[in-house]
Amino acid sequence: MQVDFRMAHNDISGALAHHVQRRLRFALSRVTPNVSHVSVRVSGTVGRDVQCELTADLKPFGQAAVQATAPDLMSAIDAAIGKLKRFLERQQHRAQDHRLAARLAA
Repeated sequence: MQVDFRMAHNDISGALAHHVQRRLRFALSRVTPNVSHVSVRVSGTVGRDVQCELTADLKPFGQAAVQATAPDLMSAIDAAIGKLKRFLERQQHRAQDHRLAARLAA
C-alpha cells in the first residue's frame, strides 16, 4: 500500500510519516489487499482544529474519502484512520453478504 502525505503550511516529519504509515497498515491489515494507495491530507493551524482527510484507492469499490476534525494533529489522524477502517469493513461485509445471497439464490 502506497501512502502520500500533504500538510498545509508545514513539512511532514519522518517520524510522523512513519507513525501514520504504521497506524494505517495496522488498522487496514484485514483489507490491505483491496487498498492500493492512500492519500493523507492534513490542514489546520496551532490553536485551531486540525482536519485530516484520507482518500483511498480501492480495487473493487473505486475510491473512498473520509475526514475527521480534532483539536490536535494525532487525534485527527487517528479519527480519520478509524473512520476509513470502519467504512472498509462495512464494504467488505456487504460484498460477502451479496455473494452469500447469490449462492443461496442459485
